[in-house]
Amino acid sequence: MYKKGLIPWLLKMAEPLRGTMALAVLLGTISNLAIVAIPVVGIDAALALFAGREVPTTKILLLLLGLGILRSVARYAEQYCNHDIAFRLLALIRQKMFEQLRKLGPARLTGVKSGEFITGITTDVEALEVFFAHTISPVLIYSLTTVIFTIFLGIHSWLYAVILLAALLLVGVWIPLSSYRRYETVAASQHQAVVGLSQSVMEDIQSLTTIRQFGMEKERIQQLRKEGEANNHYMREKLHQETQLRNLGEAVMLLAVLLMTACGILFHFTGTLIAFGVILTLSAFGPAFALANLANALLTTFSSGGRLYQIFQEAPPLTFPPADADQETAATVEDVTLQHAAFSYPQQPLVFANIDLEIKQGETVGIGGPSGSGKSTLIKLLMRYWDPTSGVIKLNGTPLDEFSKHGLRHLEGFFQQRTFLFDDTIENNIKIGKRTATHEEVEAAAKKAALHEWIMTLPAGYQTKMSPITRQVSDGQKQRIGLARLFLKDASLLLLDEPTSSLDYLNEMAILKNIQELQKEKTVVIVSHRPTTLSIAKRRYVLKDQRLLKE
Repeated sequence: MYKKGLIPWLLKMAEPLRGTMALAVLLGTISNLAIVAIPVVGIDAALALFAGREVPTTKILLLLLGLGILRSVARYAEQYCNHDIAFRLLALIRQKMFEQLRKLGPARLTGVKSGEFITGITTDVEALEVFFAHTISPVLIYSLTTVIFTIFLGIHSWLYAVILLAALLLVGVWIPLSSYRRYETVAASQHQAVVGLSQSVMEDIQSLTTIRQFGMEKERIQQLRKEGEANNHYMREKLHQETQLRNLGEAVMLLAVLLMTACGILFHFTGTLIAFGVILTLSAFGPAFALANLANALLTTFSSGGRLYQIFQEAPPLTFPPADADQETAATVEDVTLQHAAFSYPQQPLVFANIDLEIKQGETVGIGGPSGSGKSTLIKLLMRYWDPTSGVIKLNGTPLDEFSKHGLRHLEGFFQQRTFLFDDTIENNIKIGKRTATHEEVEAAAKKAALHEWIMTLPAGYQTKMSPITRQVSDGQKQRIGLARLFLKDASLLLLDEPTSSLDYLNEMAILKNIQELQKEKTVVIVSHRPTTLSIAKRRYVLKDQRLLKE
């Protein structure tokens, strides 16, 4: 849907390629002038022959041939320029969107549905191709050719010029604008249908085992059909709208021709002038039809562009100070302090309030509590996904908002429940925690995560290609790869969010033993609903009813 400032924002995106765009407009104007000149020259020669005047037939034929070749070359070059502009700008927008999401931080993606996010960075960006390749140049070409055709026809008859101008404005401006406003809600509804369908497909792919286990195949297929039909419904509405626009535009053109003929007869224009006006009018509507046919496509384009524009207008929820060499080389976290810390999500009740907690170097603190009590949120506050609503959090006596991003990430190692595997070797997947690590260091980290023996059973060991798609990997194995990354990074402060939730008892005990061995040199905050996981903590708390209570 249209948002104020969207079009200026899109045009600003196109500024780096304004030279190529100007060339596309010039080529498009030449192409349309050539296509109009062909019948005009032809009818002029035919009328001259009919009147018995001598006509240089060879020159006329060569001229028509040259105009045809000029039309073809100019049209091809214009389309090439427009698509070159579009695809370059789409790549630029994807790059800028990635940069914007990095500025907004991981907090921006918290709670966002994967289907909606994937639709945003794929379908929404791709929809802008219509604007860059098929809107900017055609609008300028239409404007230029309308002026040229009107002036040219006005030299012979101001009445014909007025009729042509009115018809071109109706088809190129009034019809698409009125249609756009009338069907504006269709694009938003179709987007929701696409998002719903994408989300269902992704959920079904990720939960095939569960679907089979509980015999949900028919139910899920019915859901996909329902969402597919909703998407088809809105597509049919768009196609119906396109047909209406095309028919209405052609009706306006036919009406203009009939009106010119009637006026010519009424005011006793010469047959040559009538024929000239009719032929020019029939040939001049190409650029106007191009704009009229854009109305439906622009519904989707502006709807998608509006969502992207909104993301680009968001201000980061927090900012980090410039890099600090002392912070980025600091080796240890001597203490972690929360003073009267409270937090709530925007327009939501408090998650917790008035938390006071001090953790010294080498301590392991465990935090339990029911689901939704804010355990994971507390961990993310320590990573500064957000700032506390009130109170302060400090590392080494320094408030978190005084740390640079790299300085804070250097000190902290974070483990979350879901581990993503890249389409790469197991060794490279583990080395995400430390790119410069040697094979021996990777192997040592894998052993701490109780992963080494399993890796050695694989065909290529640590060089086995691994991804969620190319190979079946259990949730427990994924989780241990995530722990190996954490061990390899060797940060001073370890923040563990349900580190053993997908592990069996034996593997849980093996990993907890390794975490216990780190207690002398690391500061560990571990949250879990498992009493066995929290048993390694020297101090244990329960987060409940917005308060942190000591066990």
